Amino acid sequence: MPETSCEPGKWKCPGEGVTGVCINVDKVCDDLSDCPNGADEGPGCDNADCDKYGCSNGCVQTPYGALCTCPKGEVLNTTDTKVCQDFDECSPPGKCAQGCVNTKGSYYCSCVDGYLLDHKHNCKAVNHSDAYLVISNRRTLLTADLDQKSIERIPIEVKNVVATTSDMHKNVIYWSDMDTKKIMKLKRGGGQPEVLIDSGLSLVEGLAYDWVADNLYWLDSKLNTIEVSMEDGTHRMILVNQNISQPRGLALDPAADARWLFWSDWGENPRIERIGMDGTQRQTIVSATNIYWPNGLTLDIPTKRVYFADSKLDFIHFCNYDGTGRQQVIANNHYLLHPHSLAVFEDQIYWTDRQLNRVTQARKFKGSNESVVSHLVSQPLSVHANHPSLQPLSDNPCKKAKCEQLCLLAPSGSSPVGFNCKCRPGFRRGDDGSCIGKDDPFLMLIKKDQIIDISIMSEDKNAGHFVPVVGVKYGIAVDYDTKEQEVYWVETESKNQQNGTLYKTSLGGGEKIDFFGQVDSGLVGSPYCIAFDWVGRNMYIGNIEASEISLVRVDGKLKYRMLILDSSGGGDTGVAEPISMAVHPPTGQLFWLDRGGRGVPTKIGRVNMDGTNPKVIISDDLDMPEFLTVDIQKQVLYFSSSHNPRIESCNLDGTNRRVIMASEDGAHIAKPTGIAVMDRRLYYVDPKYEKVARVDASDGSNEKILVDNESDLRSLNIFRKRQSKICF
Repeated sequence: MPETSCEPGKWKCPGEGVTGVCINVDKVCDDLSDCPNGADEGPGCDNADCDKYGCSNGCVQTPYGALCTCPKGEVLNTTDTKVCQDFDECSPPGKCAQGCVNTKGSYYCSCVDGYLLDHKHNCKAVNHSDAYLVISNRRTLLTADLDQKSIERIPIEVKNVVATTSDMHKNVIYWSDMDTKKIMKLKRGGGQPEVLIDSGLSLVEGLAYDWVADNLYWLDSKLNTIEVSMEDGTHRMILVNQNISQPRGLALDPAADARWLFWSDWGENPRIERIGMDGTQRQTIVSATNIYWPNGLTLDIPTKRVYFADSKLDFIHFCNYDGTGRQQVIANNHYLLHPHSLAVFEDQIYWTDRQLNRVTQARKFKGSNESVVSHLVSQPLSVHANHPSLQPLSDNPCKKAKCEQLCLLAPSGSSPVGFNCKCRPGFRRGDDGSCIGKDDPFLMLIKKDQIIDISIMSEDKNAGHFVPVVGVKYGIAVDYDTKEQEVYWVETESKNQQNGTLYKTSLGGGEKIDFFGQVDSGLVGSPYCIAFDWVGRNMYIGNIEASEISLVRVDGKLKYRMLILDSSGGGDTGVAEPISMAVHPPTGQLFWLDRGGRGVPTKIGRVNMDGTNPKVIISDDLDMPEFLTVDIQKQVLYFSSSHNPRIESCNLDGTNRRVIMASEDGAHIAKPTGIAVMDRRLYYVDPKYEKVARVDASDGSNEKILVDNESDLRSLNIFRKRQSKICF
């Protein structure tokens, strides 16, 4: 930060312990001590240094020699301190609330549309009394007028509100709820709450509304994504999901000379970033220096400045949209201990403080005149100011667009027409703005409490083929239905449990449905592994607790259920602990990996998909089996184990068994808990090595890392178009 300097006509007191103290020049050497340490007086005051110093204008004697002075509106030249030059009152900012124009010997202030000049320096919004703050304190949404006369509760039920934003022209408020994991909206003045997004959300800590193109942006600090949809929640897509670790604050400016989206990230490399509202021209604007835990973030659109708070270093700063002109607003202040959320209106900045438990305001330039907005709000989190002037209207270029799905405003340099058409997951953009369905394969990865998609190519870091599934307790297996565009998965309450639950949801996001809620649960039991037959439209379910494999029809209201194989009669071909399954519809066969027990050996078993003709195809040297998959086209099984960790293959009858890769041969594998094969490539996940990798399916060579240093990896599958009829 720049060193404190004195205004023209002032003299900076020298010496230790008096940093930043300035007195009027005419009080120097006046026989009265005005500096705290008395440094403005001394023996040097009796000298007559001005007589021979040669100042172009005026001169005063100081204890340390002559000091040239200038008339009002001028300052000493920085290179020749005897000559005066015009003083730029507009730099650094602070003289005017908004626009400032320097003139010779003076300056004047101006305001943007929607504001009126007040007392020559401030800008008051037209209909100022209509302004209010929207404050959340987790369990309640509140409004507070700026005169601090009243606080009112918005009469809706919320669980744990973290972020808010508004359409200030239509009087609509948007919020995210951490407990329900939904984004909601309410038309104030009689409307009912509406659900906009109810799936694929984990911890939404930032919301921003584009009032020009009518789009809604949000960031998820657990999924590490920034997403966008239309205002009604449709056509949702991921805008940012790479090199983002702990995003927090979010704000945007859709004006024609901006169209930027800003956010704070307090991850491993704390920073403030911006990106075009269409996802282009990403850049870091503040990083490295004097920033540790950037938290709340807001914009002062009339001055094109970003305000941000640091909750570790306890300061509020601002800078220009490009990161230049950084300046401190307030720091080391008893009003500021853990700033969380920021808002700017007129010449004031407002913030919530999680440690002080209150909403505070101060002047937006120097942080002076601090005052508490309210002591009455317990545990305030988010705050934003609401007034139509904060969302200046401008022409919407998307009105002329022919975008089939999303029309996102674009900064200059990204589009000659001011926008770019975008398509939601599963579609690609056509030249005419249309959205065409695509069948690009991708990996479905279970990690931590999520199911996400990643590219099958190491050089391609893009995702967004489907809406992430969140809130997964402990995911074990995942499969999909391309016809209905649905994803199925099994989860247990915790690690090492065997009684799972089978859920499904739409690839485009939607309700999390307990599949067994549609079936007589007394007949189905607890699943552990699944395999979907896309030809017969049956879901095969492996049940460890019941030692059985069954199938359930996925279509129709009445879910037909059939037992395929169990442990009855004992013997080698019986079922004990099925941990992984794969189907091969062209030959009508089901394969399963069995840990064995209860008199049943550890093995790979094969059975017709109607339950007839069970066989053991591999039972030797199969300690600690992990996963099983099948290459449909080549008719080859691939399976993994973690004792002497390795991945192997064999024909569908168990012959031609081969080791593809093994730790004893130098391969970096320890616990391959998920494998998939496509087009001569094998993909595997290893939670001990914290990676997802791709190798040649023939010999395990040419390894490419797709995901690295990622904890709590579980399993995977490849999503690809499945043919209902396959010929060989």
